[in-house]
Amino acid sequence: MGERVVFATLGHVAFVVTKVPNMLGVTAGTRSMMRVDAISDGKFLQWVVEMCRLLPTSPWDALPHTGLALVDVGDPARGLPQF
Repeated sequence: MGERVVFATLGHVAFVVTKVPNMLGVTAGTRSMMRVDAISDGKFLQWVVEMCRLLPTSPWDALPHTGLALVDVGDPARGLPQF
């Protein structure tokens, strides 16, 4: 049996990278689960920050790297959403 590979877009990776620390903070009691401001309470901004951080260090080929293959490597707009 070979290496298990997860196929995902960079946006999905950024979503997980944003959610995991948030949920760890909620579990540790250092962050509230309750929303105070608008919908998502700044989570979109956190996602955008993660995308900016991940883009320069992400693979630019579709080959698996430590079990993760990014499927949107050929898309020039794979990074941030266009407004």
